[in-house]
Amino acid sequence: MAGCGGGGSSTTPTSDVAATIAAPVTTCTNGGTNFPTCTAPSASNIVTTVPAATYAAGSPAATMFTQINSLRASIGSGLLAQNAKLDTSVNAHMNYLNLNGNNGVSWHDETSGLPGFFGVDPQTRATTAGYVGSAGEVIASIGIANDGSWCTSEWENSVYHIGVLFYPAFDAGISVGNLSGNLTGFTMCIFDYGSPMTAGGNSMQLPATGSVLAFPFAGMTNVATSFNNQAETPVPVPDLNGIGHPVTVSLSTNGANAPKVAVTLFTITPQSGATAGVAVATRILVPTGTTTNGPILVVDPEIAVGTVALIPITALSTNTVYAVVFTATVNGSTVTKSWSFTTGAQ
Repeated sequence: MAGCGGGGSSTTPTSDVAATIAAPVTTCTNGGTNFPTCTAPSASNIVTTVPAATYAAGSPAATMFTQINSLRASIGSGLLAQNAKLDTSVNAHMNYLNLNGNNGVSWHDETSGLPGFFGVDPQTRATTAGYVGSAGEVIASIGIANDGSWCTSEWENSVYHIGVLFYPAFDAGISVGNLSGNLTGFTMCIFDYGSPMTAGGNSMQLPATGSVLAFPFAGMTNVATSFNNQAETPVPVPDLNGIGHPVTVSLSTNGANAPKVAVTLFTITPQSGATAGVAVATRILVPTGTTTNGPILVVDPEIAVGTVALIPITALSTNTVYAVVFTATVNGSTVTKSWSFTTGAQ
């Protein structure tokens, strides 16, 4: 209403009244970027230092521990600490595999009643060893006697096992062995990762809101040009026989470990050579529930929630810089990352 004065009243709106009408709010006041939901941003709880591991100096386990943590540090996914109970779990599983050989046994699961049985799956074995929390596992094997130094490179150049570099765990257990019996000459590496249980649930280390973690990471050199997808179990993109090195991004952040994702753009482009500036032909693999803002996506239930994998359908060129661009909507907010890496001689 208009203010009253000695001269009477009026029903005509005045400028004073109009000035009290607030402009509509279109931005978040809590630092969020997805108005009107306005999810408050979370801080990172990434681990940057861990105690020195007690694996024997120069041993395959010590080498693998250093390699994995070096890669995780470069990615930004945080360091893992050696955990004695997870070591007990993986050493017991190595013993089971060594005792039972290649007699139709699963690499990850055990059968009660067979020699060396410790637990039916990685989670059960970790619990049996006294670990309180969730646990997962990656295994690599090769049909030659070796020191196991190749295991990390097997996992980093993969579609599914790459999770060891991204999983938001805090703890690790490692076992590397040259097997005997009917597996004599085989080397096996077992790497278990764990998230300890807290009062609020399983504790996870994750980056801050809006983060995009990627592998190969920015500035990485000597990246392999190809990946034998038929050698990974399960087999990714099974209709192809040999692909380029996969590019993986993780969008899970602290407070949003299972984000709602819609992919807008994911490309890889050589910066030199005959095809410089021409995007590589690829497939984009996503977990169930991920949607698109344009590009064609292939739903693969083996891809971890919050992860997107870019698969070059042929080998990349040697000694070449590749530029990668990724854009998506994550929990209503736009995130983008542009970076490059360089391939090696093979």
